[in-house]
Amino acid sequence: MSRAWTTFALWGVFLAVLTAVTTPFGADVYTWGQLAISAAFILALALVVFAYGRRAERVPGQRVRTRTDLSYPSMLLGVGLAALALGAELGLWLVLIGAGACVLAVGGLVREWRAERHAAEEL
Repeated sequence: MSRAWTTFALWGVFLAVLTAVTTPFGADVYTWGQLAISAAFILALALVVFAYGRRAERVPGQRVRTRTDLSYPSMLLGVGLAALALGAELGLWLVLIGAGACVLAVGGLVREWRAERHAAEEL
């Protein structure tokens, strides 16, 4: 089964947490609404991707292929790069967190790449 939906679900949960965190700080309605609507949209998208993956799984004779660009390390690399970019404005602490996330993500991508090569050699 494809796990592409988990990337969208985690991103939607992240946006929902950001929405909840902004509430006690007196954020204006536009900030809160934009985060809430974004979280709802991404979570709905996760449901659509999940349903499509389940439907594709039922098609006889069609093999579901795992895509590296939808893996957890790919998602972590995107978050790490965003943290690096935001760290330019917010400070060194976020740059260091983003750099650490990027290092972990590249390690995970190398591991996945090696596993794919190993699986291809066995066929």
